[in-house]
Amino acid sequence: MSGHEIATIGFFENQNLYKMVTVSGYDSVLIYSVDPDSAYVRATFEFVGDQNGNYKFSNYNALGKVYVWVEPVFGIPLYLIVNV
Repeated sequence: MSGHEIATIGFFENQNLYKMVTVSGYDSVLIYSVDPDSAYVRATFEFVGDQNGNYKFSNYNALGKVYVWVEPVFGIPLYLIVNV
């Protein structure tokens, strides 16, 4: 599967949302958050093959799946790609 989507939508208590941050020099990293001051990005994730993305499934909550960003190793992505 391929494709991607990120939507800046504001905070909603009934959706899994992410905040966009810079981590270790990587811009636009999505981090799951429940903070209404920063969690305003809705993202969808699809499996695109090993070493084609930097997100992996973390857990389920009442609203669905939560994914976490994983820093590339030697510049090589390890997991999923976010739908951007």
